[in-house]
Amino acid sequence: TGNLTYWTYPNTTQTGFMAAKQTLISRSNKSMIAVLDASPEHETADLKEFVTHMRSSISDLNVGGGEYVGMLGSNTILVDSVEESSTTVTKIDLIVLPMALAVLMYVVQSWRMIVIPLFNVATTLLSSFAMMYGLTKYTAKAPSFVPSVMEAMVIALSIDYSLFLLTRYRFEVLHNGRRGTKAVREAIFFAGEVVFMSGLTLVSCFLGMTGFPTQTVYMVGVGCSLCLTMALIINLTMTPALLLAFPSFFTTFQFLPFCTKKEGPGVVTSDDQNNDVGDVDYILADNDNDEGRVEDANNGMPRPGSGLSVNDKAPDGDGIGDDADDEDD
Repeated sequence: TGNLTYWTYPNTTQTGFMAAKQTLISRSNKSMIAVLDASPEHETADLKEFVTHMRSSISDLNVGGGEYVGMLGSNTILVDSVEESSTTVTKIDLIVLPMALAVLMYVVQSWRMIVIPLFNVATTLLSSFAMMYGLTKYTAKAPSFVPSVMEAMVIALSIDYSLFLLTRYRFEVLHNGRRGTKAVREAIFFAGEVVFMSGLTLVSCFLGMTGFPTQTVYMVGVGCSLCLTMALIINLTMTPALLLAFPSFFTTFQFLPFCTKKEGPGVVTSDDQNNDVGDVDYILADNDNDEGRVEDANNGMPRPGSGLSVNDKAPDGDGIGDDADDEDD
């Protein structure tokens, strides 16, 4: 929108002009600055194009002999911050996320479970970034590092919340013998309370940052509280929805595909209990009498790998072991 250099002022000896001109050069007359103003209405993409053009023009000068020509100022810092934020986001995606998923897979002992946090992370980032874009479009602009902070928070909390919920779900399926909505309900009832209170505490803390008069701190509080709220809602709703939508897939626990043993109520083994013969179709027993427990059709014994005891008996007409039930009747 304008510029100010040593040559902007008339070449005169008037005191006012000479004093202004001297502010743009050093006392030794070996250094000089030029001020270029940019309109605050310009988008970051336009400023980036301007800074890139200026740096390209400076490099074409071929300045040598110990001389230096460069750009400084808030616009230059803004452009560099945006580029650095993009680099940071890439590092988070390529390094931090795989490491976090590896820890989750080790604790839950199932590679299939990593599908759920990946879906939750993608959904949370998409929704929170869309809302943040709308807020910054019509209100104050957010600092360039806010998206990086939001993504790091979403990844950390989505993995953490999935760890709580899926660990409890595995315990209910393998150790308590629950299936279907019973296992999901117990996981949400016990682990979901911890997740809810943790998320509520973090959201409250970041909302407190919105009380600061500084725009930078204010927008950090808004962005983090928004993404944490979405992470809390999506993890407490999407996780049980996916577990119930694909019960056979998620109730088969296997640390690594094709090379480790499978566990779960949907897995049968041979007589020596070592040779895995694969998944089998099964019907979810889901009623208030048997608490979702099922038995094998083989002499009323629990299915191998299900974590059930002999006393965990399914009712007649549940679709599992009906031939044995008919003989007893």
